[in-house]
Amino acid sequence: MTLKFYVRVKEDLDVEVTTTLLNQATIADLTASVEIETTKPRYSAVKTVVDGNKNERADQGETLTYTLEITNDGLIDVENMFVQDELLTIKDYFVSVDDETLTLNGDDSFTVKDLIGGFELNLPVGETIHISFDLVLKSDLDMEAIYLIRNITKVNELNPSASIRTLIPETKTIHKPDPKHPVTPPVVKPPVVTPPIVTPPVVTPPVTTPPIVKPVVAPVVPVDLPSLLIAIGLI
Repeated sequence: MTLKFYVRVKEDLDVEVTTTLLNQATIADLTASVEIETTKPRYSAVKTVVDGNKNERADQGETLTYTLEITNDGLIDVENMFVQDELLTIKDYFVSVDDETLTLNGDDSFTVKDLIGGFELNLPVGETIHISFDLVLKSDLDMEAIYLIRNITKVNELNPSASIRTLIPETKTIHKPDPKHPVTPPVVKPPVVTPPIVTPPVVTPPVTTPPIVKPVVAPVVPVDLPSLLIAIGLI
């Protein structure tokens, strides 16, 4: 007689702690047991970005191709795996987004809008899912202000990302000094300033004319000579 039954392992079972499951049955005085190792879904996700001219710099008006590869590296199938790419802060960098074609394992019936909203996928053991889409950068995008375009995707708990630096227009290229060949700045001598010669003004002292003093002439009094002689005893 064969007795068969099924059990379902809890989804939140910590397989790092519980590494094996042991089942034991007793029939009369006999004991039978079976043991099985535990495992959990194991998968990896890699995201890349390639620019149109393949110089590894994003330029104004250039097409960027994003690719996402998800591989089941475990021993069990992955079901209802949630994949989402909201484009977050970089959505406004592109000419259009929502209606751009998205290819999923060769099927191009999807759009980038589907990926922004998110969808679920099943991934059998050993298989890989390929997702790719193209986006065109705006021709008037300020590359110097952005510097780096980084895109992050959610694959369940994984967050694969891809980044590319921007190409600064030649007219705004910043040249960094080469530490092996330092440039000595020219010595700027301060201009020699000659102070002006100041000639003091010639001051001519004023000429003072002394006042003319006229002598005082005493008035002439007539003298009575005979009376005078009598007065002095001469007569």
